[in-house]
Formats: sequence, structure tokens, C-alpha cells
Amino acid sequence: FWKLLRSGKKMTATVSSDGTIDPILLTAVVTATMPPRAINKYLDSMKDKTSKITISKRHQRVMRKYLLFLFCRKLEKLMASLDSGLGNQFGGVKLWKKVTEGGLNYKLPEDNPGPTGWFSFFDSFAYI
Repeated sequence: FWKLLRSGKKMTATVSSDGTIDPILLTAVVTATMPPRAINKYLDSMKDKTSKITISKRHQRVMRKYLLFLFCRKLEKLMASLDSGLGNQFGGVKLWKKVTEGGLNYKLPEDNPGPTGWFSFFDSFAYI
């Protein structure tokens, strides 16, 4: 892992909906959110193969926020892609593309015309 990280090569990892995270992604998140001085400290101690990385409570919170940000961006890109594909096929309907205000559970306020929520879209078009 460290050789790939130092070389700047693209790393791939998988995440499943049951909460299982690939160890490579988890290691990348740990190092991406760790202060540089801490990384240097652990790199110096890597000569001793038994060294372990200690993650503080604060660092755990930072990692959670980083993963939330990362997965929100991925979900928004997916919803935008689906909106562009489905919108053209269903009469130019605009779908909600943000994770905020409910994400997939977004409900359009009755007094405000705007993008359609995903559940409303499927109730209107998919189950006919």
C-alpha cells in the first residue's frame, strides 16, 4: 500500500451497502485524514514491522466526516447521471440530485414547483 501511495498510482477499492469497506480504502482514508507529522512518524517507525497506527477519537470523527463527504459526492454524481438519462425519456422531468433535504427521500413542497423526488418519480412513471 505504501509503495502505491508514494508512487501516486491510482488505487481502487470496493464498498458494499452492508457497511463492509475494503482495507485499501480504509487505509487510504486513514492516511488522507492524518496530519503530515503523524504520517512521517509512522513512516519512520515502519522499519520495525510490528508498528501500528493509533487512531484517536478526533481522527475517527474526521474520518467519518470525510467518508460521508466522499459518499455524498458519489451519490450526487450518480443521481445527476440518472437524471440526465431518465429526464429525457420521461418528458423532460427534472429529478432531485442533491443529498440534502432527504436525498432519495426528497419530497417536493406542494407550493414550490421544482425537481421531482425519486419516490414520486417512480410512483408516477415506473409502476404504471
